[in-house]
Parts: sequence; structure tokens; C-alpha cells
Amino acid sequence: MNNIKETLKGYIPNKIQFINKSDDKIKDDLKFISSQIAYNDMWFEMEDDSDLMEACIYQRESLQARYRYLLRKAKESKNFLSSF
Repeated sequence: MNNIKETLKGYIPNKIQFINKSDDKIKDDLKFISSQIAYNDMWFEMEDDSDLMEACIYQRESLQARYRYLLRKAKESKNFLSSF
């Protein structure tokens, strides 16, 4: 369990800025947030402490809010959708 926690700890960003993103930056951030959601899901599945499970749930909500924000910014960009 500690190995998983240490592995996941390396993927949690200290600070992410979401202002004035270029199309490539938005793509990279969407991929990054998607991977964070996947790691959060793994953490939740392995966790057995109710307090830490609750922390997983709140973290997932935060990640999903960031993902929705990035999707909205991507839709606002004219060139973004044509580059997929």
C-alpha cells in the first residue's frame, strides 16, 4: 500500500495554472487531468479508511471541475477541435 501511495504522490501537482492556454497546452492538461482521475480511481479502490476514501471523493470532484473547465476552454478555441 505504501508503494502505491508513494507512486501516486509523485503525480500530484503542486500548482497548476489554467490561464491563457494554447491549444497544445490545453491538450496536455486534459491528458494530465485524465491520468490524475485514473490514479484517483485506483487510490479509491485500494483505500480502506473511510476518512481517506472521503478525501479521494473530494479530490475527484476537484479534478472533474478542472476537466470541465479545460473542456470548456477547448470548445471556445476554434483550432482545438480540428486538431484532434
